[in-house]
Amino acid sequence: MREDRVFWGVLVVIVIVVLLSGAVVAVRRGTTERVWEYRPDESRPENVVYNAYVAAVRDDMDRFLGYFVSSPFGEFPGQPTGVRHLHVAFVDQGELRIGSATVEGDKARVPVYLLREYGPPLFGTRVHVTVEHVHLKRVDGRWRIDDMLPGVYPEWSMVPIPLPPGEQPGESDIPTPTEGGN
Repeated sequence: MREDRVFWGVLVVIVIVVLLSGAVVAVRRGTTERVWEYRPDESRPENVVYNAYVAAVRDDMDRFLGYFVSSPFGEFPGQPTGVRHLHVAFVDQGELRIGSATVEGDKARVPVYLLREYGPPLFGTRVHVTVEHVHLKRVDGRWRIDDMLPGVYPEWSMVPIPLPPGEQPGESDIPTPTEGGN
């Protein structure tokens, strides 16, 4: 009888410790998901950078590309982008911060702080901060990004490469072993 009480007492203590540990982890990490909303004032370079991240998170390719001087993916004129989806590596509230712009004439530089937490969450995490700068140009009175956003990666689709007129798929100038190659 006494052994049963000890067993149940130890079991209750273990359950309480597990529940408290889960609560501590949830509170430290933040349980609310960030809502990414566009900032209406795009006269400030930092808002343009922020809105480009919002477009990337929402996978709104047309709006995303509209924030750039030229396409950040480097496609050729008249060719499709080939990008199916955008991956954003740092989308949690505590992992991406956009600093104040440094403006010099029609050029601006906006620092983007990418924060990564590592280590066991129960005993305290460490934060590694990487600072990257996004360069912008004023084009027709509007700020446009002149390079790629840190932490945004395209997922490419397989876009067929157009063949020269008259060439068929599979044709090649490289000789095969049966045509006199090694």
